[in-house]
Formats: sequence, C-alpha cells, structure tokens
Amino acid sequence: MEYRQASLGDLDAIANLHAKSWQETYIGILSDKYLEGNVLQDRLDVWCKRLTNKNENQTVLLVEEASKLLGFICLMKESGAETILLDNLHIDSSHKGKGLGRQLIDRALSSLGDLEGVSLYLEVLAKNKNAINFYEKLEGKRTETNVWNSPCGNKVEEFVYVWPSTDELLELLKRKAEVNQK
Repeated sequence: MEYRQASLGDLDAIANLHAKSWQETYIGILSDKYLEGNVLQDRLDVWCKRLTNKNENQTVLLVEEASKLLGFICLMKESGAETILLDNLHIDSSHKGKGLGRQLIDRALSSLGDLEGVSLYLEVLAKNKNAINFYEKLEGKRTETNVWNSPCGNKVEEFVYVWPSTDELLELLKRKAEVNQK
C-alpha cells in the first residue's frame, strides 16, 4: 500500500469514493434523489475547489493499492487556532475494518509536524453508528450536538467529537497498531 498527498489529478477518484461512501452510508438520512443523482457532481465541485485552491492549512492524504484509491483523509488546521478539523475520512467499503482509517489519521497528523497543544475535532452524523463506534474506540469525546444543513436541504443531527491532545491520540494509534501487529 502506498500513502501520498493528493493532487488535482486525484479529483475524480476522491470525488467518486466520497460519493460512493455517502450513497452507502446515508441512505434514509439524505434524500434518495440527491444520493442517486446530484451527490457525485456535488462532491466533484467540493474537491475541485479544495484541490485547486490548496493552502498550507489543508492536508489531503490518500492510501492506494495498485493505483486504486482505498481511502482518504482531509485535515484542516484552523488559522490562528490550535485546532484541527478532521473534515473527511472515507475508506472504500471493500477495505473497511483493516485499520486503514487509523493509519490515515496517524500518517496525516504525523505529517503536520509539532502538534503539542493542538486539539482535533470532527462532526459525524448521529445516525452514522459505524463511524461513531470507530471514533469512540479512538477515545473521542462527544462534546455537543448540532444540526447540519445538508446539500440536499435535509436538516440532520450531528455530533461533535473532540480529542483535546493530538499527541495523546497519536500515542493511542501507535499502541493500537502494535497490538494489531502481534
């Protein structure tokens, strides 16, 4: 497997995996019309903007095997704050449960350099039980509940999870990787 930073040439693969992930995960949460029709174009628009207007506060890391995209993560460090948003983490359904999500978080955070005093947070849909279970196994703390105004117009309940110390999260990821290697 190969891990690398995303480029504009990865636009189609990232948008397709992102759309597929939403189509598989958000049935009954987002409208069927959106998931069957507009989701891919919407994701293409989002990723075109992100990959053409990259800034130093954004990291998009891919994991591939034989040039096939297996997953990606997008981190955004907030300007002037000691906070990182884990904005996207998507793994192809054929590779879930193999540790790629943990590895992407570890590698993406590690690529940012010194993270002393930096926290991490994310927003996850309240009905996305698999993702919630994953983040709770990584000791994320649910801190609040919000409403997401989705691209299809649905108002969807979401939870905010926080890791006050990215250093502690990285240590936890290393321990989990060591256990999985035994």
